[in-house]
Amino acid sequence: SWVSKKAQECHIRAVLTGAWDYQISIAARNQEHFSEIMKELRSHFSGFIKNYDVSVLINEPKYDWMVDL
Repeated sequence: SWVSKKAQECHIRAVLTGAWDYQISIAARNQEHFSEIMKELRSHFSGFIKNYDVSVLINEPKYDWMVDL
């Protein structure tokens, strides 16, 4: 299926939640990859997706300067 094919490229999870019927979490390589996935999602599920919100989380390594003391 389309979802199982996309699961190889990114992490997709559907969960029942409060104000929305579903929550989908996508871990994309970059902004262009995310836009491509969203375009495909909106095209493939156009009859179901009426509105959506996006939150961006960035994974950055943290440098601990105290480790040298």
